[in-house]
Amino acid sequence: GGLLDHSFPGFVRSHASGAPGELWLTTMAGDAVQFFPDGRPFKMLARKLQEPYGIAPVGSGAVVVAEKGSGKLLHIDAAGQTSTAASGLSHPGEVVAASNGTLFVSEMGAGRVARVEKSGSSATLIDGLSKPSGLALLRQETLLVLDRGTKELHAINVNTKQRQILATALPVGDPPGCSRGPMEFSGGLAVAQDGKTFAVAGADGT
Repeated sequence: GGLLDHSFPGFVRSHASGAPGELWLTTMAGDAVQFFPDGRPFKMLARKLQEPYGIAPVGSGAVVVAEKGSGKLLHIDAAGQTSTAASGLSHPGEVVAASNGTLFVSEMGAGRVARVEKSGSSATLIDGLSKPSGLALLRQETLLVLDRGTKELHAINVNTKQRQILATALPVGDPPGCSRGPMEFSGGLAVAQDGKTFAVAGADGT
């Protein structure tokens, strides 16, 4: 998009906000990048990852990346050193991090969202979804999940697992008559500081 200048090495696949004036990006080329919209040089944190999708900052210049190609969550520190935060996931898509270090990841291949603890253990938070994609954490206790298959927005209490549908018939997913290309869209959900929720549309052709 227009946010990136000609020197940027690839198309953006997913992004997350970090500190003020900072974005974290994954690209279709397999990169994880720290990007500064004010024009400062970007920092290439990792290259040639296996289909990286979601990315989440976890403090001290480190991020967690959902690597769809390997079924892993990767922890990448500020020096670019990579370790496995979780494995055995089914096409992990988006990932968000809670302030206590707990990770939430959408598994596009399993129709569920998993909760991953610091120890690396994982458990199902919500299942029975069609195409779970965008994730956003509201006030550290409510996980919002965009299901692009059923066109619904779900809210799950991360402590009690109580679940409700906040919106239906959303204009998300593939537009009518459009077959998905080689890039499967995984994200498209964000929460503003005032609590307003934004979802990327597209299924109505816009």
